[in-house]
Amino acid sequence: TGKQLNRAADGPAAVQIATQLAAAMAELTARNEAAQRATSVANTAEGALGSVSDMLVEARGLEVQLADSSFMSAAERDAVQLEIDSLVSAMDRTLNTASFNGQTLFDGSMNLTVGDHSINIGAMSINSLGATNVNGTTYHVSDIATGGGLAGNPTQTESVLSRATREVGIARAQLGAFTSNYVKPLVRSTQVAMENMSAAQSAIVDADYGQATADLARQRVLMSSATKLATTYRTNSESVLSLLA
Repeated sequence: TGKQLNRAADGPAAVQIATQLAAAMAELTARNEAAQRATSVANTAEGALGSVSDMLVEARGLEVQLADSSFMSAAERDAVQLEIDSLVSAMDRTLNTASFNGQTLFDGSMNLTVGDHSINIGAMSINSLGATNVNGTTYHVSDIATGGGLAGNPTQTESVLSRATREVGIARAQLGAFTSNYVKPLVRSTQVAMENMSAAQSAIVDADYGQATADLARQRVLMSSATKLATTYRTNSESVLSLLA
């Protein structure tokens, strides 16, 4: 079997220790898998937020163009606004469809928990990002698209986009800090513990192949020697009897 412990009779105390080590190993494995899963979720969310951040930056650039559109034709201004509309639509789609294993990431229900540490991925949409009060009215990223209250108002739109960019940046930083400062160190320490636990378990349960091979070779040599001695003894006995006859 390749094992020195196959039944309790092979070493009652060793079997008990091996069982405890197996249970501890299973716990460490589960903990490591949970940490790896949390890392994957955080990376997925951070990637989506990175895309939204890039689109916010691009939208801000387009708004700057509109703010200095003295020499732009109406058709050119409309074209720029269409690009902004497209970016707003893409941000909306990204935030609404980003998910992990079928669970939406930005509806406020996603909690990442690893050990005694947890983080919530807050609800985020174009209807909540960049909340800015203008003359008593609160506007969001959704309001910079055609039909929104800030469409065609580059000055106020800049304030909304600037705030939205900061909010997305903070969310990304929180996810990055969770992954880098807590999850990754936990994964490393858990993997080291798993390696040590596996080595301890193997030392108790698994056979020492080097020692087992040496013992087998020794037994074969002894058996061969015994066989040769028996053969020699029998041959000599037969010779003596023949002489006496």
